[in-house]
Amino acid sequence: MVHHLVLGNTATPAKDGKRYNWTFYVRGATDYLDSVTIKLHPTFKDPVRTCDAAPFEFKSRGWGTFEIAVLLKFKEGTSLRTSWELQFDQEDASGQLEVPPGIMASLPTLSSHKTETLHPLSPPPPPPPPPPPAPTDDRDGAESHSDIYGVRGSIEGCDSTDEAILEPDPAEPAESSPPPPPELLRDTSEGKADDDPVRASVCKRLRESAFMDPSDPRFMFGRGYTGPLQAPKVIWKSSQPPRKDHSCPKWLTATEFEDQPEVAVAKVKELAQLIKLSRKTVAYTGAGISAAVIGQAALSGQNTVGWKNNTRAAPPTFTHHALGFLGRQGLLHGWVQQNHDGLPQKAGFPQERINEIHGSWYDPSNPVVKYSGTLHDKSYPWMREDAETADLCLVLGTSLGGLNADQVATKTADRTLLPPAPAAGVLAPGAWISLRRPGGLKGLVTAVAENTIQVRFRQSDEDSEEEDDRLAEPVTLPRDERFEVIPSVGGGLGTVILNLQQTAQDGKMTLRLFGKSDDILRMLLPELGFGLSIVRPPVWPRQERVLVPYDKDGRRLRSGSGKRMWLDLQKGQAVRITPGHNIQGAKQPGYMHIGARKPIVVKGETRQPGVGVGTVLNRCNTTCSFILQIEGVQMRLGIWTRRLLVAFQEVTGLLRGSLAVPLYSWQHDGKARKGSASEPAPLLDNPSVALCVISMAMDFFLFFVSSLGVIFASLLRQSCDIPLWWFLALVGLVASISAVLYAKMAWTEHGSDRTWTIHGFLAFVVFLVQGGTMVWGGYLCWLALASSECAVDVLNFTLVCTGLLALIEVIGFFSVYFVFIPSFMMQLRDAAKFT
Repeated sequence: MVHHLVLGNTATPAKDGKRYNWTFYVRGATDYLDSVTIKLHPTFKDPVRTCDAAPFEFKSRGWGTFEIAVLLKFKEGTSLRTSWELQFDQEDASGQLEVPPGIMASLPTLSSHKTETLHPLSPPPPPPPPPPPAPTDDRDGAESHSDIYGVRGSIEGCDSTDEAILEPDPAEPAESSPPPPPELLRDTSEGKADDDPVRASVCKRLRESAFMDPSDPRFMFGRGYTGPLQAPKVIWKSSQPPRKDHSCPKWLTATEFEDQPEVAVAKVKELAQLIKLSRKTVAYTGAGISAAVIGQAALSGQNTVGWKNNTRAAPPTFTHHALGFLGRQGLLHGWVQQNHDGLPQKAGFPQERINEIHGSWYDPSNPVVKYSGTLHDKSYPWMREDAETADLCLVLGTSLGGLNADQVATKTADRTLLPPAPAAGVLAPGAWISLRRPGGLKGLVTAVAENTIQVRFRQSDEDSEEEDDRLAEPVTLPRDERFEVIPSVGGGLGTVILNLQQTAQDGKMTLRLFGKSDDILRMLLPELGFGLSIVRPPVWPRQERVLVPYDKDGRRLRSGSGKRMWLDLQKGQAVRITPGHNIQGAKQPGYMHIGARKPIVVKGETRQPGVGVGTVLNRCNTTCSFILQIEGVQMRLGIWTRRLLVAFQEVTGLLRGSLAVPLYSWQHDGKARKGSASEPAPLLDNPSVALCVISMAMDFFLFFVSSLGVIFASLLRQSCDIPLWWFLALVGLVASISAVLYAKMAWTEHGSDRTWTIHGFLAFVVFLVQGGTMVWGGYLCWLALASSECAVDVLNFTLVCTGLLALIEVIGFFSVYFVFIPSFMMQLRDAAKFT
C-alpha cells in the first residue's frame, strides 16, 4: 500500500479585513515522521521552526504569501526536503507527498493509519493579496512602474542542497566570505558625538518638541526649525488627494507650496548643519525626483501624471547628481530607493550603498516587484536596518502614503523623542538587551536598580512572532537574568523632507522644506562647502570582461582559494543568473518561467521553465546597460556593475566584499590573460600600475641616498673616488630599472582604450626625459672622476649635478604618480566600497 503525507495550509480572513489567519500543516501518514522543520520568511523573529510531535502544525497571521521550505525527518533516520507555497485563495489548500517505499519497509508496524486520496503536491501560482489594487499601467509587464504592496521575500533554492534548510553546524566556520575590501571612496562622515554642544542642543530641542498637528503654527517648518516663520506660498492649488491609490487624512491635498526666499535660506542652513552633525544619513526617495525625466503616478502641478517615452535612456536630474556627489563625499551613507530607474547609479552613487527596495530595471536578479509580489529577501532586512539605525533621514519625492518602507522616515523621526543611547555595552536606561532564551526577545531598558532592571520588550504579532516595533508594558527582571547588551540607537537628528506637497507625516519632521528638490539642493551644496559644477557624465569602463572570485559554478570563493572566473559580458557570451534572485518573488509575468518548476503560460504562449541561462546581445551606452537574452526574454544589467568590479581590480587585484554578482559567464580560466589588439587589456593584467609606483619610489630613494652620500663624503673631507663610484653604480642600476619599467609600460597592449594609450605615451615621454638626464649626469660625474684631486669647484659641480638629477627624479616620480594614476583614481572615487 502506498502511503502519503499531506502538506497544506488553511486561511481565513482576519477581523481587520486585510490579513489572514493561517495554519501550515503536515497530516496523513505522520506516524512515520520524527519531526518537521520549516523555514519561514526571514522577517520572522525565528524563521526556522521545528515540531517534533503530532500535530505537525504552525499558526500565524499575515497578508503576504511566501514559500515555506520544509524538512521532513523520518523515524528510520532519513530526511526529505520539499516546499509549500502559502495560499490565501482557498480556506484549505493541500497536496500530497508519497512516503518513500524504503521508509515503509523499514517501519512496517506503522502502516495502519488511514490514507487519503489527494491531488499531487505542486506549488500552484500564488494569488494576489488583498488591496490596494495593482495599477492599471502594465505596459511593459516586466518593468511596471507600480509601487509595491507587501514585505515578504521568497525563499530561494529549495531544490538545491546549498540553499535548503540546514540545522546549525557548530563546526562550520563563522567567516564564510572574504573580508571587506579597502575603502575606495572618501571616508564616510562620522558626524558628532552626543556631547558635542551643537548636536546636544539640537537633540534637546527635538526631545522637548512633540509631534505637531496641522493647526500648529510650526507645522510647515519643522520641530527643529529656529528661523523666521513666514508661511510658504501656494504655487498650485488642488482639492484632490496626492494619490488616488493611497489613503490619506482629509486635510491633505495635492496642493504645492514653495518657501519664501528668506525662509528657504534659513532652512537650508539648518539642513547643512544637520548633515554635518549626522553619524548616518540615509536618503529615502520616491518617483518625484525622477518625475521630470521618467514620470510619476501622483497628482502634480509641476509634472504631468503618467510616464515619458524612452524612460530607459533618461538622464539623471540635478537631484540625483547632488545626492550622488554627497554619497561620494561620504556625507550620504545610504539610499533607500523606491524607483526602478537606475538614475542614482547613472549619477555616480555607489551601487552597494543603494537599496532598490522595489526592484530595478537594471538588475536581472531583482526585477521590478509587482503589487502581488514579494521583496527580495535581502532588501527588506536591509531597509529595516536603515530604519532602525539612521541618525538623519532625507525624504525627497515621495508622499509617505503608507508603504512599509516609509518606516525609514518615520522611525528615524520617532527616535528624536528618546534620550541618547548609552555607550556600547553599558547597561543603563536607553540601552537595548536581548534575552539569551529561545526566540531572543529584545527590549528597551527603562530603569536599572542594584538587583533588578526594568525592560519594555518588543511585542510580537500574536502567533506569528513577526518583528513588531510596539513596546509592551515594563517588566522587572533580576540582574542575574541571562541577557546581552546589544548595539542601540537613541535620540538622533530625525527626518527632513524636501517636497512641493505636504504629507501625512509632516508633523514629525525635524525640518520641512517646500520647493523643488533641484532648487533646494543647489542652495545646499554651497552651504556644505561645495560648488555646483558636479554634473558630469560618469566614465564607464570600456572593458567587457573581468576576473571575479567565483568558481566555474558561480559559487563565491574565499580569499586566495580556487581558480577565479572571467565575468565576460562581450557580445555573444553565455551568461547565467546566479541563485538567490527574486524573479519568482517579483511575479513579473514575462519572467515567471525563469526559476519555475513547471511550464508557464504568458499571453497564450507556453514557456518552459529555465534556470536563467542566456547570452549577451550587446552593450547599449544610451541606456548605460548590457542587453541580455535570458531564457528567451530581454533583461538589462547596469554598466555600473562592471565599473564597480573593474575599480576593485585596479586597486586590489582581486575582488573582495559581499557583492553578489548577478551574472556569471561560462568561460572559466585560472590565469589572468592579456588583452588582444582588439580589446582593452584588463587593468588586473597590466603591470604598470604596481611597477610604476614601486619602481619610481626606488628611483627616488636611490638617487636621494646617492646625493646624501656625496654630500656626507664632502663634509667629512673624504676622497671623492668612493662615493662617486657608488653614485655611478646607482645611476646604472636606476637606469636599468627604469628601462625595464618604461619598456614594459610602452609595450603594454592598450587596445582601443584611449585612456591607456595616453598613459603609455606619457610614460614613454617620461622615460626619454629621465633616460637623458641619467646619461648627462653620468657623463658629468665621469668628468669629476677624471680629475686627479677633489677641488672645490669640481666638488660643487658634482653636487649640483647630483642635486639636479635628484630633483628631476622627484619631478618625474610625482608627475607620473599624479598623472598616470589619477585617471583611474577618479573612477575609484566614483566607484564604491563594499560594506
